[in-house]
Amino acid sequence: MKKQYKCTNYGICSKGADKDYIFDESEVEEKDGKYCCPHCHQELEQVEKKPPIKKPILFVIAAFVLVGGCIAFFVGKSSSPNHEEITAQIDSTLIKARMKAEADSLKAVEDSLTALRIRQESDSLASVKDGLKAEAESLKAMKDSLKAIEDSLSLAAETLKTAEDSLNSAIANVQEKNEKQKKQSSSSLRSGTLTLSYGKYTGAIKNGYPHGQGRLTYTKERQIYRNDTKRRMASKGDYVVGEFYNGFVVYGKLYSSKGTLLSSLNFGVGPEDSYDSK
Repeated sequence: MKKQYKCTNYGICSKGADKDYIFDESEVEEKDGKYCCPHCHQELEQVEKKPPIKKPILFVIAAFVLVGGCIAFFVGKSSSPNHEEITAQIDSTLIKARMKAEADSLKAVEDSLTALRIRQESDSLASVKDGLKAEAESLKAMKDSLKAIEDSLSLAAETLKTAEDSLNSAIANVQEKNEKQKKQSSSSLRSGTLTLSYGKYTGAIKNGYPHGQGRLTYTKERQIYRNDTKRRMASKGDYVVGEFYNGFVVYGKLYSSKGTLLSSLNFGVGPEDSYDSK
């Protein structure tokens, strides 16, 4: 026979509040050889299980005893009993006994339903409580995550501000350097004519080299730009009209001695400290 227990943690445990609630051995928790309440985890008190006596049997026995008593009473009262009266008395007694048995059975069913409803409501409340606890923990985790994102955005904003300041400083330095170069260029630039070993140049001059807009007429055959992958050559009498930088042709057009366009040139600016030969 399985053991039964009840919770004595009255006023705290939902099951302890219901003094008639009984746990079966399979429902309880066992810790260190002790059986504990699955709700409040307090040690349970064992209940001695009495073998149940079926109420219908008791009522039937009581009915027979009552019927027997009535028969004895009427037999003892009259030497010639009325059979119909005795039968009526017996039927009335049996009906009352059956009605009482049905009433008791109905009350037992109602008590069981009430206990079941209380148990279900208690389990539902415990489930709701666990759900609220989980939601609270989730909200806390979300709050911590938002705080971390806020800190990251703040750090990113500071980094961006530093980068912006550095960029502005670099731009200011470049502008200052360009202004100085413009001043130096404007002070050293001039217009004139240069006689070179390979031709005659007329136009803007800087530091003794063609530098700016000008025209170069070749007096002998020469490769126009030493780094030209096409190795384009200018013959004697050909001329270039375009932009020069430190003696090199940057871009322009090559014409023949008769003024026929031979090629369009676009070599780009070379290193600042590189100069073409004179």
